[in-house]
Amino acid sequence: MDMDLNGIKPKNDKGKSFCNNVWRWRPLWEYCFVVKAINAQSANKGAFNDGNKITERQTIKIVRILKEEIKSGRTKEYEIKRNKLLSELPLVKCEICNGTGKRKIEGKVSTCNGCEGKGIVKDFSTWYEFNVQNVENFIEFCENSGGFTIW
Repeated sequence: MDMDLNGIKPKNDKGKSFCNNVWRWRPLWEYCFVVKAINAQSANKGAFNDGNKITERQTIKIVRILKEEIKSGRTKEYEIKRNKLLSELPLVKCEICNGTGKRKIEGKVSTCNGCEGKGIVKDFSTWYEFNVQNVENFIEFCENSGGFTIW
């Protein structure tokens, strides 16, 4: 019997895994909570790679809600508003060089590679990416997964 490590048998290859790094996963999972595709407990547990199980029944709900959101245009609106908000955040002091624009490495002082010598950088939250395509990819995975575990 073909089963993954968690005892869940995917419906097909498209449901075997969904790979997102932390920069894409957290905004996606947060969006699922915002649109009420998951509850607060799942939202909290899903932010970590500690084995949170999502049942097939839960994936059916996720798929239904996310498809409705995309079809209505609300997912695209969310992406645009989120990106606009992030782009308007003020620059912050570079933590690598403590805002000096200089770094001391092996006894040599050089330009900070974190801020390119400016002493300021984009806010950390701008590293987290959200887009409709990622939501669509997640829907396809959920439809074919039979449930999944977040590792």
